[in-house]
Amino acid sequence: LEMPYALLVNSDDEIAQRSRIDLKSLSALQFIAIGEQSRSSLFISEQLASRGGRLTVAHTVDTEGTAILFVELGLGHAVLPAVQASAVAKRSGLRALPIRGLPPMSFGWAARDFDLLSAAAHEFLSLFDRGGPLRS
Repeated sequence: LEMPYALLVNSDDEIAQRSRIDLKSLSALQFIAIGEQSRSSLFISEQLASRGGRLTVAHTVDTEGTAILFVELGLGHAVLPAVQASAVAKRSGLRALPIRGLPPMSFGWAARDFDLLSAAAHEFLSLFDRGGPLRS
């Protein structure tokens, strides 16, 4: 499956008025990294570097929940899976902006028998199968 990403920003931030952001524009932001060596942080950094940009990491946190809290406090910007960023934005004062130029990350799951997964797990998988609520 492919998972697009979105930039989570505080609604008071000047870039919150945009409908999307370009990948290279991430260089000018204060990035909240979720795990310095996480696959997603490295992926975003590599994609930006391939276009001559560089992430400025303002804070490194251990969880996406902490990253969301930091964005709410106006301490920076976080890149999250678009499905999660969109859901967070709907219930808070934050905005989720698609990132033009950032390809989706590929990933997948393995199970001995997908029929044994819970209904919630099937719904989660179907979100990605449908492409999720936010596209770049």
